[in-house]
Amino acid sequence: GPGQLFDRWIRRYGIDVELDWLDPVVALRAGNVTLAVPPDRGDFVERICALPGAPAARVRAFFAEQRRVANTLWALFDDPRLLPPFGARGLWAHLRRTPRYVPLLAWVGRPLTAVLHKHGLADWSPLRVWLDGLCQITVQCSAAEAEAPFALATMDYYFRGTAHVRHGIGALATGLTDALTRLGAEVRFSSRVKGLQPIPGGWRAETRGGPITARRVALNLIPQAARRLLGWPEGANRGLDRRAAAVADGWGAAMLYLAAEPPPGAPDKPQHLQCVLDPSRPLQEGNHIFCSISGAADRGRAPGRQRTLTVSTHVPMATLRALPEAEQRAYIARIQHG
Repeated sequence: GPGQLFDRWIRRYGIDVELDWLDPVVALRAGNVTLAVPPDRGDFVERICALPGAPAARVRAFFAEQRRVANTLWALFDDPRLLPPFGARGLWAHLRRTPRYVPLLAWVGRPLTAVLHKHGLADWSPLRVWLDGLCQITVQCSAAEAEAPFALATMDYYFRGTAHVRHGIGALATGLTDALTRLGAEVRFSSRVKGLQPIPGGWRAETRGGPITARRVALNLIPQAARRLLGWPEGANRGLDRRAAAVADGWGAAMLYLAAEPPPGAPDKPQHLQCVLDPSRPLQEGNHIFCSISGAADRGRAPGRQRTLTVSTHVPMATLRALPEAEQRAYIARIQHG
C-alpha cells in the first residue's frame, strides 16, 4: 500500500511493475460459508458480524486485539533496519520501542486458537474456517499450530494494500533484480550452489559457475537441505538439528498452472479465490485450494483472451516421503486432477 516498504522501493528505484488493486482481495467459499474479504478492515468486520448467528460483540473485541498486535508487527516489516541481523542502531531502535511490544507478550509461544478461546470464538465455525484457510496459506499451518503474534499480523495483509502483480510475480522479481543491477550488485541466475563452507570473515560457495565468497549468506532452504549443502552430518550442529526436527513433518505444495477462456460475465479484474470442499477435513490434498486468476489486461501469458489460473494446495510431506518415487508422482497427480 502507499508508503509501505514495497511502494517506497518501487518509487525510489524506478521498478517497472504494474499492479491491479483488488476488491474483494480474496473470496472464500467453504461449505455453506461465502465471504468476500474487502480491502477495508472495518467493512470486513461488519460483514463477519452480519453472518447468521454471529456473536458480534465478541467478534469486534477479537479484531480490536488483532489490530493492536498487527500494528506493532507491521511497523517492523516496513523498516528493514528493525529486522535481523541487528546492528547497534537496530538494537537501540528496538529498545526504544519496547513499550510497543507489550501487546505481544501474552501471546508469544501460544497458538492463534488461544486468542479465539479468550474471546469465546473457538467454536464459531465461519470465523474458524476463514482463519484456518488464512493460516494455511500464510503461515503454512492451521490456526491451532500458528503462533498467535505472527498469525494475528498476517491476518492484516488483506487490509495493508494487497495487489495482484500483472504479468505474474516473476515481473516483480525481474524489476527488483534489475534495480539491484543498476545499484551495482551482480545477479546470477541458474548458478546452482553445490557446497558451502565457512571461511575466515565469511563463506565460500561452490557453484556451477565457480567459487563465490561472501560476508553473509542467506539460505532459502529447509534445515535438512542446509545440512547437506554444508556437508554437516546430523549431530554436527545442534541448532540445525533442532530446526530440522521441527519441520520433519512439514508441508509441500501441489500446483496447477492453467489457461482457460473466461466465462460470460467474468470480471475484467484479477480474482483470488480460496475454496474449501469440506471444512471438517484437513485443509490439504485438494480439500483446500488457493486460486489466482489473471485479469483481462494481463496479455501475453495465454493464447487469445484466455486467463491464467495458478492453483495450489498443501501436501503433507510425511505422506509424500513415505511413498516410493513412482507412487509419489501418482499421488501428486491424483491430488491435481481429483
